[in-house]
Amino acid sequence: MTAAERIADEIRRRLPQIKHAGTLTFFGDWFGKPMDNIHTLVGVDAEGDRLVLHFDQRETLEIDDPTTLVADQRTFAMRDASRVCWRWFYYGRPRTPENQYMIEYTKLPSGIDVVDTTDWYEPHHTPDPTAAAIELH
Repeated sequence: MTAAERIADEIRRRLPQIKHAGTLTFFGDWFGKPMDNIHTLVGVDAEGDRLVLHFDQRETLEIDDPTTLVADQRTFAMRDASRVCWRWFYYGRPRTPENQYMIEYTKLPSGIDVVDTTDWYEPHHTPDPTAAAIELH
């Protein structure tokens, strides 16, 4: 059993007793403004070394090579990962492929590379490689 599969099993067993809603950060980089969006975790899958978290608005969060889940009633965080990819739909528009966007953080020896498909403004990401890979605040 991979680490992702073990973590998925733990999350499934403990939902909804653990923190499962909040605003997301990826390597300390906020998705949107701090405390602006609330995302609710509704399910989890594991595909080999990839953990996939499913949220209430059909968003998904892929976490490759996840390590150290910290989850209780006040905290939900994954301490480290080699890659994090958040997929969401433009809010207020139909949930169609052309309205789906993605932010992907890949850990490199030199820091964290970010790819963002947002097309209505120029995003400015400031990930911190020492911060938790993902956290719900």
